[in-house]
Amino acid sequence: MNKKALLEQEKNDLFNNWFRYIATPLLLLHAFCYYYFKHSVKQKPSTNTNETVTEYVYQSSDVGLVMDLKEIFPWLYLQGHSFCAVSSVLCILFQKELLFRVSTHKDERQRFNPLIWNIHKFVGYVILCCVFTMDVCGYLMGAFSNWPSFDIFSIYFASPWPFMILGVFLSAKLQLWNFHRFMSNMLFKACVVTPVARFAGAIAQRYHQFGTSDEYNYYMGIALVTLLASVWQLYDFKYFDEKFFNHVYKNKTNTFTKNITFFVFMLFHVSFIIKWIEIYFQSIYFLSMFLMQSS
Repeated sequence: MNKKALLEQEKNDLFNNWFRYIATPLLLLHAFCYYYFKHSVKQKPSTNTNETVTEYVYQSSDVGLVMDLKEIFPWLYLQGHSFCAVSSVLCILFQKELLFRVSTHKDERQRFNPLIWNIHKFVGYVILCCVFTMDVCGYLMGAFSNWPSFDIFSIYFASPWPFMILGVFLSAKLQLWNFHRFMSNMLFKACVVTPVARFAGAIAQRYHQFGTSDEYNYYMGIALVTLLASVWQLYDFKYFDEKFFNHVYKNKTNTFTKNITFFVFMLFHVSFIIKWIEIYFQSIYFLSMFLMQSS
């Protein structure tokens, strides 16, 4: 499938039809809250019998998400995680808007203007760097949480991002544009949904939606929104054209390039399996946490 056909898909994308008019202002508001307000860390009365242990409560600047800490986050980890997370959302919104403008342009020659695609490529590299930095710093921050289950949550949250980064990068290098659009949209949905998931977690904490524990409300709010995003991602599988892959694969003469192309192909199919597994385990986790708090 060529770029022209993919631009037609982009023009009719679910996000570009109506969702952009709701999501874009809200995500820009989220970015404003992050830049305008400051993260806060307060010392809390220790629940530990050892009086030398100091505990802290961290509240995020964007949505007010709360977490108990055993140590204050290092400045570099916190800023690297939060700044790059917000920056990746803004860059990916710009990228989505750029492609939508290109796909709806009446002059077909302007659709394939090299300047536009160079901008697209540059912003793409910025997004991948921001997402990678966000992911690494976020994982390293997990060690400072006072919640006993947060180590597992950190691994669960951090693991999909390298997979998406690799998929976007390799599919672009190999000019597998159908794969590239799929993997890019997966990354787009993850970046867009993350602020919404954090907001859901903060609301659940504030109103004790799933019990009195901030930890459970944190997990439940985020897990519920992530589950919905996983279902949304499955919608994009209808655009996959296996004939396109077979055509590209047969025309690759270099053995190494063929192997990399096959790897991307397998990456695509593995992503399908991972999505169903993710939905299954999130559903089980969501249900078990709800029953635990209800009992």
